[in-house]
Amino acid sequence: MTSTQAHEFSSPAKDSQQLAYMALALSSNTTTADAALLFFQRAAMDAGASSTREFVLSQISAKMAALERWNESMPGYGGFLPWYTVNASTGDIQAIDGWANPYKVRPGSKKETRPIRLTSIWQSSRPR
Repeated sequence: MTSTQAHEFSSPAKDSQQLAYMALALSSNTTTADAALLFFQRAAMDAGASSTREFVLSQISAKMAALERWNESMPGYGGFLPWYTVNASTGDIQAIDGWANPYKVRPGSKKETRPIRLTSIWQSSRPR
């Protein structure tokens, strides 16, 4: 995979960090904005953008539009976002295979997983 190829899936945690960096890049604090803009400079050059700031604006707009479409089309998730794929032609978000039963197999992998049992965490943290 080259630096310009997109992954076929994404994690909402990764995307929330990227959105935070984008917000920093657009902030009025020049030191913070300059550091965050450096983070996106390579991607902006690869995309042929006229400036890194314009690239960040276009990316944040596309991401927010996709998240709004997700919330409208999938209200059952209550605003939460699972691991997902993005349709390259429409930009729409789709939950990846495996979210029908995420406690049996970790979505996006074939690795078995077990749910965390909160009662056992609570019991192990109780004073004796």
